[in-house]
Amino acid sequence: MSDEQRPQRPPRQPGPWRPGVKRPGPYGRPAYPGGGPRPWASRRTIPTRGIGLIAEGEEIIAGRRPVEEAFVARRDLVKLLVVPQRRDALQQIVLHATAVRIPIIEVEGAVIGQLAGFDGHQGVALVVRRRPDAAPEEILARAVARGEAPFIVALDGVEDPQNFGSMIRSAEAVGVHGIMIGSTGAAPLSPAAIKASAGAVEHLLVARVDNLADELTALRLRGIRVVGAEAEAAQTYREAD
Repeated sequence: MSDEQRPQRPPRQPGPWRPGVKRPGPYGRPAYPGGGPRPWASRRTIPTRGIGLIAEGEEIIAGRRPVEEAFVARRDLVKLLVVPQRRDALQQIVLHATAVRIPIIEVEGAVIGQLAGFDGHQGVALVVRRRPDAAPEEILARAVARGEAPFIVALDGVEDPQNFGSMIRSAEAVGVHGIMIGSTGAAPLSPAAIKASAGAVEHLLVARVDNLADELTALRLRGIRVVGAEAEAAQTYREAD
């Protein structure tokens, strides 16, 4: 019997889909059994790594209060990072980020921890453009603008970011205009230090100087009183004034 005389077999109709059985879809890829779009196709892709989220010249501020204080201080904002599970609790921050029209990117908590260097970030972080260090002259100018006697804290050899941040918080609370630190042997103004300051650093000027002793001498020559702090001192700073 020739091929032309053989009866043609009717095309096979696909049967009902069964678990474990894949039918080819367009372009040779398995088709989703429901026939429609894959249910995960419309979901947001949540970054699991911090690569590309912070560019050169930018820094991260992590934690609810530091982020709020950065908004108040009108920092140069780039983007907001938020953990989806914490979004409802951070509604006011998210609404403000929407109002100022910066991107809001949902990330895993581990990503913020990776970028900030600590885990207590409360599921939110703000990427801002890095501020340049202030100069001692700028601190003095701020005091003059406020009509107040210059009040400057000089920190020498403070290497722990938690201690650094705590000192910044205390300094801002008592009306300090700025902080001077040495360029070597001092903790950087890291995300951990910013978090420990509870955002107070946003309202202070921080000057990093090459020689702290020389800067203190220059202040004395200007008629500014220099007082050393000692844990075992008999007087408080208010009593010494």
